[in-house]
Amino acid sequence: MANSSRSRKRIIRWTVAAILVADLGLLGYNLFRQAPPPDAQLAAERQLQAQQVRLRDDVKRAQGFRDRLPEVGRQGDLFYTTELRPAGSGYSGIVADLN
Repeated sequence: MANSSRSRKRIIRWTVAAILVADLGLLGYNLFRQAPPPDAQLAAERQLQAQQVRLRDDVKRAQGFRDRLPEVGRQGDLFYTTELRPAGSGYSGIVADLN
């Protein structure tokens, strides 16, 4: 019983030590890695803002299309009913229109 308790404590100690070593390695990596320069961050921010403006304009344009869609449908229906001859009139109706 005492032997299993000792081995369990030893395993726990080695596990904690391995975690601490990994943590120190990550700390060193974070301290010594190069942070992007502020100019690059500002350029990226300006690029994202420009993209946001373009997307906002695209949404406005699409909303305008959606708002005008019923009117375009009415104009199409009006054209089909007033300008095009019924299919039953056939070839003779087309020839009469051309003369």
